[in-house]
Amino acid sequence: MVKYRPRWSRRLTGVGDVTNNLQAVVSIGIALLVAVTAIVASQAGGAWQDSVRADVRSSAAMIETVGHVYGVEAPRGFEFAALELRAEHLAAAGRAAGLNGTAAMVEADSIRLTVDSMRRGQKGNGLTADDKYRDESGAYDVVRRLNELQAAEAGGLEDQPDILMRDGDSRRMWALRLAVATVVLVGLYCAVQTVISRRRARTRTADNEAGIVPHPWAGRPDLLKVLIFAAWLLVTLVPSGQIVASLNEQRHQALAARAAVGLSGDIAVSQAVSAFRTNSVLSALQMTTHGLSREYEVLTPEVPRRVADEQTTIARADQSLIPLLEELAGAMGRLPSTTDGTEERTSSAVAASPTDWQRSVVDQGNQVKQAGAAGRQANALQLTVFLAALAFSTGTLARVRRGHQALSLTLATTTLLTTAALSLFLALR
Repeated sequence: MVKYRPRWSRRLTGVGDVTNNLQAVVSIGIALLVAVTAIVASQAGGAWQDSVRADVRSSAAMIETVGHVYGVEAPRGFEFAALELRAEHLAAAGRAAGLNGTAAMVEADSIRLTVDSMRRGQKGNGLTADDKYRDESGAYDVVRRLNELQAAEAGGLEDQPDILMRDGDSRRMWALRLAVATVVLVGLYCAVQTVISRRRARTRTADNEAGIVPHPWAGRPDLLKVLIFAAWLLVTLVPSGQIVASLNEQRHQALAARAAVGLSGDIAVSQAVSAFRTNSVLSALQMTTHGLSREYEVLTPEVPRRVADEQTTIARADQSLIPLLEELAGAMGRLPSTTDGTEERTSSAVAASPTDWQRSVVDQGNQVKQAGAAGRQANALQLTVFLAALAFSTGTLARVRRGHQALSLTLATTTLLTTAALSLFLALR
C-alpha cells in the first residue's frame, strides 16, 4: 500500500525547493539583521549627541554658578568680612591707646556704619544676606554656598551626560552583536548549503531553483559563480561593517565635542576661582601698603604730634591685621572638593591646571583624528558595497549572455570585484 503524501510535502523534497526555502530565510534574515543594526546604531548615535547637548547645558550651568559665587558674591563677602575685622582691630587698638586712640575708634565706628549700609543694599547676595554662611572667624563659607546653589539649580544635570554616553555605548555593543550575528548567519548558510550539495551531488542545479543566493559549490567549478558569490558576500556582510564604522565615527565626534566643552568649562571655572583668590590676597597686601604709607606720612614735621600719634595707632593696627586678612583670604578661597560635597565635575574643573588643559587639548585632538579615520573607513566600506553590487549585477548578466557580451561582462565583474576588494583592504588596514 502506497502512503499518500500531500502535494506541499512532495514539493519540499526537491533540491530546488529546499534551496529556495533556505535562500529565502537567509535573505530575509540578513535584511532584518542589517535593518535592526541600522536602527540600533541610529539610537546609539542619538544618545551620544544627547550627551553632548547635556554636557553643554551642564557646563554652562557650572560656569554660571561658579562665576556668580566667586565673581559676585564672594568678593563682596570678603570685603565685608575684611572691613568688620579691621573695625574690630581698630576699636581694640583705640581702647589700648587711650587718648591717642580716638581717631581709631572713630574710624572703627565709621567702618561699621559703612558695612551696615552696604549690607542692606546686598539683600540679593545669598552669601552675605545673613550670617548663615559665616563661621567663628568671621569668614564666609564660599564652598558651602556653592554646593547648596548647585544642588538647588542642577537637578541631577551633572550626571546626565555620562548616563547618556553609557546608554549609547550599550546600544553600540548591541549593534556589534547584530553585525556578528549577520556573519554567523551567512556562515551557517554556506555550511548547510555545502552539506545539501554534497548529499545530492548528482543534482547540479534544480530547474525550480530561485537562485536568490549564488552557490559555487553546486555543479561544476565555475569562475563566474565564484565571482558572483564573492560579490554577494561583500554585499551582505560589508553593510553591517559600514554601519559599525559610521557608529565609531559618531562616538569619537561626540567624545571630541565633550572634550572641547569640558576644556572651556575647566578654563572658565578655574579662572573665576583663581581671580577671587588672587584679588583677596592683593587686598591684604594693599592693606600693608596703606598702613606703611600712613605711618610714613605722619613722620613729617607739618603733622601735629597728637594727630601723628593717632594716625600711628591706626597704621600699626592695620599692619597687625595683615596675617588675619591673609588667613581670611585662605579660608574663603579654599578650593572646593568632593569631600566638601562639591560635584566631581566642578571639583576637577577648579583644580585643573594649564598642564591638565594641555592634556585635554591633546585628548580632543586624538578623538578628532580617530573620528576622521573611522569616517574614511566608513566611506571605503560604502564604496566596497557599491562596487560589489555592480559586480553582482554584471556577473548575473554574464551568466545569461553568450559570446563577446558574456566575456565583457565577466571582465567587468572581475574588475569591479577587484576594486571592491582593494577598497575593503584599505578600509580594514
